[in-house]
Amino acid sequence: MISQVNSKSEPGSLALLQQIKDRAIQPKSLAPKQRRLLVSILMNEGQSSAEIAQLLDVSDRTVERDRQALRKESSIQHDPALVNEVAGQLQSQGELSIQRILKIARDKDATHSVRVEAYHRCFEIVCKYVERLQNLGFLPTAATKVEAKLSRGSYEIPSIDEIEAEMLRVKRFVSDGSDSNAQISALNEDIRKAKLASQVKQITENLESKGSQNDKTD
Repeated sequence: MISQVNSKSEPGSLALLQQIKDRAIQPKSLAPKQRRLLVSILMNEGQSSAEIAQLLDVSDRTVERDRQALRKESSIQHDPALVNEVAGQLQSQGELSIQRILKIARDKDATHSVRVEAYHRCFEIVCKYVERLQNLGFLPTAATKVEAKLSRGSYEIPSIDEIEAEMLRVKRFVSDGSDSNAQISALNEDIRKAKLASQVKQITENLESKGSQNDKTD
């Protein structure tokens, strides 16, 4: 005889799932919270929504609602403190990984190739850690450095005429029909458009300036 779930002495989720599989408990007697826990376990086992619905004797739509509720419960809210915690965890895991790798490399039976590979892996871990810190905003990237120079005015952007002259100089060293020549032609076209846009902007500024002077005179 299939029994109901006893609310006073609930079994653990895994034990409950096993009892359902053994048909010792009616799935319909599960509370929504119990069912969601089992849905989570079955999802981790790689079962589809249809398979879960069949096992728990509910509709596919009910399983989808449970999965949506689980995703909502697992969602992460934006929190600056969380970023610091993640960075700290990355550092701890990175240092631990490097220590374990170096321990293998220091083993007296380790071959030369194993030691070289170990040091290479340690270097990769450090590089990946730096990239992650950059993504989290803890370290500046190359683009940030250039932006900082521009904002301080210490980096002078060449004029269109200077860029055009440099392109002509480079083109003399490129043979006809090469990929580089095609790229240079495309860049020259962009320079032409930029020069035209600059001229239009200058004309517009001159007209606006004359208009302002006329308004003051009136």
